[in-house]
This record gives sequence, structure tokens and C-alpha cells, in this order.
Amino acid sequence: MADIRTKVVALGLGSVLVTGAALAGVGAWRTGDFAQQAERDATTMTAQRLDALTQGVYDVVSTQGASTAQMVDTALRTATHVTDQAGGLAVGGGSVTWQAKNQVPGTSRPSRSRGWRSAAPGWARSSTRSRPPRSSTSSRSSPGRPSPSSSA
Repeated sequence: MADIRTKVVALGLGSVLVTGAALAGVGAWRTGDFAQQAERDATTMTAQRLDALTQGVYDVVSTQGASTAQMVDTALRTATHVTDQAGGLAVGGGSVTWQAKNQVPGTSRPSRSRGWRSAAPGWARSSTRSRPPRSSTSSRSSPGRPSPSSSA
């Protein structure tokens, strides 16, 4: 029979090994749970940040769209007012011809549309032009007439 000292050492060593194995098992189990929870938290946080970013971009774009629409409405009201003061527009007898250029391949082709003229007798101009009319963003205006950018 083994002496008591060997039995106590064996019991102590067995207790340490069983406790170590139990702690290692619980640690591995909890580490797996922690990793899964960390992955869920990271996915949730990423989705929330993406939603916030998307909402921010949407807000900026919709605000810019509303601002642009308001500017176009104001410019259209101004142009309508100026045109009405000048007697309005009517379809002219001639046509307007210009070169239409496709910006991507760089090809050009002649283009033609019906000419416009002022309906007011004093504002009659030739209905045929060699190039299209100036855009409404032009800063030049005729003497005595407001520019398209001024408010009515």
C-alpha cells in the first residue's frame, strides 16, 4: 500500500488537473460565445453606420435637388415675365440651324428646328440663325431690359 503522502499528492495533483481541464473547457466555450457576440455587434454597428451614411447622402442630394429646382423655377418665372413684357413668343416662319455634337464620340451633324420670333412688333428679328440662342445663364443683357438672373 502506498503511504499517505503519495495519496495526498495524487489527490492534489488530480484536483489541479480536473480544475484546469474544467477551466479550459469553460474558457473555450465562453470564447466561442464571445466571438459570436462580437461578430453580431460588429455587423449591427456596421449596418447602423451604413444606414446613417446613406441617410446623410440622401439628405444632401435631396436638398441640392430642391435648391436646383427652386433656382430653375425662379429663372423660368423671370424669363416668362421678361418674355411677356416684350410681347411674348411666336413660332417664326423660318428655321434655326446649328451643328449638334455628340460629346462621347465627338461626331457632329446638322440639326434644324422651327424658328422663334418675338410676338411684339418692335422686337421682330430674323428667324434664321447660324448658331443656337445663348443659354439663360449668360450674364449679358440688352440695354433697358433686365437680365435673366434678376428677380421679377
